[in-house]
Amino acid sequence: MKKVIVILLVVLLLWVCLTLFTQYSGRGPSIPITSDHSSQNCLIVYNPDPFYNFDFLICDKIAEGLKTVGFDSQIMTLDKTKNVELSTYELIVICSNTYNFSPDWSTQKWIKEKNLLNKKTIAVTLGAGSTKRSKDKLEKLLLHNGASVIESKSFWLMKPNDQEKSNKTNEQVALEMAFELGRSVKLEK
Repeated sequence: MKKVIVILLVVLLLWVCLTLFTQYSGRGPSIPITSDHSSQNCLIVYNPDPFYNFDFLICDKIAEGLKTVGFDSQIMTLDKTKNVELSTYELIVICSNTYNFSPDWSTQKWIKEKNLLNKKTIAVTLGAGSTKRSKDKLEKLLLHNGASVIESKSFWLMKPNDQEKSNKTNEQVALEMAFELGRSVKLEK
């Protein structure tokens, strides 16, 4: 019995350490994606995953899609947005990683601290494949803080993003879908 308890305690300790490590708010660049004929601005924010840059790849594809419909986009990690004036953006895309079936802590904190009243937003939830609870929490948090959620989408690394595209990797399909998500945005002026 003692061995089982020790093993469980070690697993629990590792889980806590891994959770704290992944929840750490990472740093990254601020990248502009501009259109030749832009009429609107979009801020795309994310908290970088310490293991794989799936979040940045998705944000980049969304920005490329937005570019085709006349948006200038600025992709930023949460830490870069401290002095950003949200009122200069017509649209905000919030990309959250899923850890322990919830949006990452840094993204949740960012949403609670920002004035998103009536701000048109797109909620993007990333994960291995089980993101329903995280997606629901992200949407509720945005709505609770006054945001107008015009779209909410999940993208997965392990679960098929589209069953009909089994000849491609989940990541390839997710990136194509992210581009289409950006390309489909139409805001009323």
